[in-house]
Amino acid sequence: MFPVVALKSVRLSDFNGVSLSALASSTILTNPDLPEAHQLKGWYDHHGKDQDVTSLSSRNATGSFSDSAFLTFRQIKELNQLGQQEKPDYFSCKGMIVYLKKENCLYTACPSQDCNKKVNDDGTGNYFCEKCGKSYPSFKYRVIMKLNCVDYLDNCWLDTFHEGGSAIVGMDGQKLGELREQDAAQFDNIMQEAYFKEFIFRVRAKVDTYNDEQRLRCSCVTVQPVNYATETKRLIKMIKELSV
Repeated sequence: MFPVVALKSVRLSDFNGVSLSALASSTILTNPDLPEAHQLKGWYDHHGKDQDVTSLSSRNATGSFSDSAFLTFRQIKELNQLGQQEKPDYFSCKGMIVYLKKENCLYTACPSQDCNKKVNDDGTGNYFCEKCGKSYPSFKYRVIMKLNCVDYLDNCWLDTFHEGGSAIVGMDGQKLGELREQDAAQFDNIMQEAYFKEFIFRVRAKVDTYNDEQRLRCSCVTVQPVNYATETKRLIKMIKELSV
C-alpha cells in the first residue's frame, strides 16, 4: 500500500524546506530490489507506520509558499511547483536590470479616476473605453514594462506595471509619456539610466497558458530600491542559519 520509492539524479532544493525536482536524466524506481529499500520497508511495517509524520516542506495548508520567501532567479526556474497551485505564489527577489523593453512601455489609459483600462482612438479625435462604455477627449499614460534582471546565479523576465515601472525610471507615467512625445533623445536617456540598478522585487508567480503552452508569469507587485543595511542583515541571518 505504501511503496518504497528510490530516486536517482534528482535536483535537491532547500526552498521552503526540502523539495526534489526530476530532470531528463533522473531515474525513479518503485519498490527496488535493494538492501536499503527492504530495510526501509521493514522499518515502516513494524514501527514507522505508527509514528507521526514531519513535513519537510513549508507550504501552508492552501499549498502556497510562505509569503516571506526570498528566491534567487535560478530557484524561480528550477522550482517546478512554483505558480502551479490554484492561487498564485508570492515571494521576493533581488535583481539588477540589464534590459528593458522601451518600445511598448507605455499605454493610453482611460482618464477616469477609477479606471485604468486601455483606450483607443474612436476616429473622431476622442478615445473610447470599453469598460466605461464612453469616449473621452483625452487619455492618461500608464507604464507597463517588461524587464530582464540578473542576480549572481541567473536571469529572469519580470513584468512591471504603473507603480513599479514609475519607481524604476524615477518618473510618473504621464510625464514619461509626454517626454517621449516631446524629446525622444531624453526619453531614451531616462530609460537607459535604469540599467544596472538593483531593486528588491515583490513578485506574484502564476502559470498561465499562451498559444496552448504553459508558462510561468512573474509580475512585480512592488519595486523598491535596495536598502543595503536591511539587505546585509538578511544575508547575515542566512549565513547563520547555514552554519547551524
